[in-house]
Amino acid sequence: MLGKITCRLEKPATLKNKSDWDHFTWNFANLAEQQREDTLRIRHEGRSIRNETGIQARWDNYRNNNRIRDRITEIDNWRVALEQTVCTIDLEIRKQDAAKEAVEQSVETKVIDLDIVNEIMSIREQRRGNDYVMDEAQQELIKESCIIKETRNALEKKGQESWHQIARLQEVRQLILRDLNEKVISVDIDRYLLGLTETSSEIAFRPDPLRIPKGMMTPQAWEEQSRYNKLRADCELANSMKLREAMLLTIDQTLNELKAQREVTDFHLRKRFHEYHKTTADLCHQKDKILKEMCKVETEIRDMEDALLDKSNKLKLAETRLEHRTYRFGVELTRDDAQYGLTQEVLQLRAAQKVLQNKIDENKKSLNMLLGFLQNMEGEMENKNEAKVIEQQALDVRGRVAASQDTPLTKTDRNIALSATVPVPEDRRRQTGETGRPKCHH
Repeated sequence: MLGKITCRLEKPATLKNKSDWDHFTWNFANLAEQQREDTLRIRHEGRSIRNETGIQARWDNYRNNNRIRDRITEIDNWRVALEQTVCTIDLEIRKQDAAKEAVEQSVETKVIDLDIVNEIMSIREQRRGNDYVMDEAQQELIKESCIIKETRNALEKKGQESWHQIARLQEVRQLILRDLNEKVISVDIDRYLLGLTETSSEIAFRPDPLRIPKGMMTPQAWEEQSRYNKLRADCELANSMKLREAMLLTIDQTLNELKAQREVTDFHLRKRFHEYHKTTADLCHQKDKILKEMCKVETEIRDMEDALLDKSNKLKLAETRLEHRTYRFGVELTRDDAQYGLTQEVLQLRAAQKVLQNKIDENKKSLNMLLGFLQNMEGEMENKNEAKVIEQQALDVRGRVAASQDTPLTKTDRNIALSATVPVPEDRRRQTGETGRPKCHH
């Protein structure tokens, strides 16, 4: 049987000395003091950092609020300037549209005037015979037609330029409106952000708030873009104003040119009508004189025929006497003075008959010539009367030119003028207060 074994357990660590223990205790107390001091320092530093960061945050918030307010003020200033520019553009578009309408109405008036001139030229083409001539009135009508075409082309060109200018103004207006819309949205956003506080329910952490969105511009580029839109609008407004002045100047110049040419043409038309009237009166006077002369020639022919008949009877008597004297016999058949006298009488009567017959033939020939000339004169008078009627028709048609100088504004009067059937009464224009140039709505 085995005996019991007894053993004693000991710690594996080595026992320290008392001095080590004292040194350790002293060091531990110093370390605790150091830790406390470090903690106090850290606590004071934390308090300082907390105060500094709080103050910095409040100042940053204050400065950023001021920056946002300044930005809102800056955007508002540009917004006001651009809104005024838009109002100016709208007013200029209305003025430009009114000027374009005036040019279009002037072009329509020129079309009516050209139709009237062509109608007058067509009417004058109906002249016949010697009256179908290239007179001064016809030359002035051709010249007026050329002037109307040139002025119409010039006005149409100005109308096209006005249309393009209005398109450019509308394009600039759309750009400024888009810029204004962006500025309004930006101001609303900044005002909304200015109203946010630390206690607002809308605040939250956002993913990657420091990112720079694509297409973000610098303040210099932003201001340059706004200034560019403003300068472009001002440039287009200046060009539009110059174009309007040029359009109105062109309208006035064309009206003055056509008025001057119209007066010259009217003068020559009236002068030509007066010439036809004077020529017709002269022909009527000549016709009366020729008729009187024909009556005298016919009377002279009858008198000469009576004289010829008288000479024939006398010649018959003389020849009968000579014939009976041949019946004498013997020595009585002699050539005595009676024989010579009768012979001389017969010769003289025959000569007188021949002279009378020649003169009768000459007078008849002259009468036939007068009759032929009278027929030609009557034909010429008919042509002259017809030409005078044509010239009167031309003057009547010409009267519609004065009615078309001011283009009517009402649809009824405009259709009447364009159809060129009835002149527009001037009193209707005065009653309705319409003029040739449309009023600009300011």
